[in-house]
Amino acid sequence: MRRWVRWVPLLLGAGYIGWVLRGRQLRSWTPEKRREIKRLREELASLQSHQQPIRTFEKRVDVSVEKPLETIVYRDKLGRAKAVHTATQQGAGTNLRRSPDDLKKIFGVGPVLERFLNDHGVFWFEQVARWSQADIDKFEGQLRKFSGRITRENWVRSATEEHYKKYKQWLGKGNPTITT
Repeated sequence: MRRWVRWVPLLLGAGYIGWVLRGRQLRSWTPEKRREIKRLREELASLQSHQQPIRTFEKRVDVSVEKPLETIVYRDKLGRAKAVHTATQQGAGTNLRRSPDDLKKIFGVGPVLERFLNDHGVFWFEQVARWSQADIDKFEGQLRKFSGRITRENWVRSATEEHYKKYKQWLGKGNPTITT
């Protein structure tokens, strides 16, 4: 028996089922539904014909504005300006106009934790190096997935060393024990 002969009943059955279903679908479209569809298509066409492009004007203004110490503005890696309101005046002696330090150089801090610190107003090694035990406890409480990590990886000591490497200013007790 030829192969095509085997497929004939299957094809005829599928064609019949399709014919029946198509007939049911067409019968379910009553004249009211057809009128509603036509009306909605016309309404859509009229709305699309009334669309006009919106003109936008952008003007860049560079004006120096005095900011309180609680607000710090910095630019992220994509160049977008970010403003962060700090709860405490950590690093009040730091220069707000300098760019943020690369906090990923602190042992145990990756891109996610750096973003977390930036969102909470920590931008410079000096801020982390001057953390008290209360500050460490506050941040460890907010880092639920990384509980105990700040103390375990000794971020304060690492930030002190990174600050010394970059700014040649030792923030720790005594003399620096590292060489640059």
